[in-house]
Formats: sequence, C-alpha cells, structure tokens
Amino acid sequence: MKSVIDNYSLFFSFIDQYLPGGFKDMNEEDILIRKLEKLTKSNNQFFFVFDIIQLKILFSSKRSFNITGMEPKDVNPSNLLKSMHPDDLSWYSISQAKLFNLGHHIFSEEKGSALLSTNFRYKNSKGHYSNVLIQSYLFYTENPYKTVFILNVFTDISWYKEAKPGYHYYFGNDPYYFRYPTEKILAEGNVFSAL
Repeated sequence: MKSVIDNYSLFFSFIDQYLPGGFKDMNEEDILIRKLEKLTKSNNQFFFVFDIIQLKILFSSKRSFNITGMEPKDVNPSNLLKSMHPDDLSWYSISQAKLFNLGHHIFSEEKGSALLSTNFRYKNSKGHYSNVLIQSYLFYTENPYKTVFILNVFTDISWYKEAKPGYHYYFGNDPYYFRYPTEKILAEGNVFSAL
C-alpha cells in the first residue's frame, strides 16, 4: 500500500474556515482546498458536506469521480444509491436510518457531535465495484443557522481484503476513529453482520 496521510486535522480546519459561510462560495484555488485535494488524492478519498436538516449536499471534492464514477456536481443521495452495489442496499438502509436518527437527536438537543462509519461497495470510474469506507462526522451548529452538518469522507479500502459490506461499523465519539482507516480500525470497530 502506498504512503497515506492518516491525520484528519485538515478536515477540521476546513470546517472552521468554511462553516461561517455555510460551506458555500468556496474558492477551489484556496490553499486549504488545494491541501485537502492533495490529501484525498494521496489517500484515494473524496469528501462532501451534507446539511441533514435541509437534506442537501453543499460541497463535494474533486475525487468523487474516482471513487463513485460521478463528478462533484452530480454527487447527491440518489446518484450515490445508483452507484452502490445492489446487494448493499439493505445494509445502507439500516445505517442511513441510524445516521438520520442520530442527526435529528443532535439537532433536538441543540448540541453535540458523533461519528458513524461503515463500508459499502461503489462502482468506480472504471466501472468496477470497490470497497469504500464512509466516515460520517456529524456536528451541531447555530452558525450560520441552526442545523446538523455531516462531513462524509469516502475512502477506497479495496486493499483491505476482509472488509465485506457492513463488516466494519463504528458509532460513537472516539476521535481515534476519525482518521485514515488502518487494518486495526477496520477490525476493531463495533463489528457485526450486515443484518
């Protein structure tokens, strides 16, 4: 496996810098965006920001095409479902229900953050299914308006041969799990069968 950048501190810098503007009107030439694109290229990842209350993707990074076969402007929940392996849809429904319940709980409490991560298969730009870990970092904010944002990081984990869909599942607040996935992280999560 090639060298990766396992520290996600750039994602938190991204949140700090672009949260006040609601993740809109971002300049792709901004040095922070360029650093994130370099990180995601090195790690074979892409990320997007989702407003769980408005049900809207606000920003998607460039490498979405490599991981899911769709350009950033085309990344939306419907297209992500179309790119997913059909056998993974039942596990996806279960995990999405948990994610939305968690997001609405954080919103009603008006505080907090959480991490949920699991893996699915997506059709990549070459038309083949790759095993992808999705790490969803949820956080409440009142700036620029009251909502819960989700920073979703998609990582191609095809190098990890044991990861069947739903093999890895983590739900909690331990920041250790919000980093580039290692074999230890993928094996140590709250692992259970997909159904």
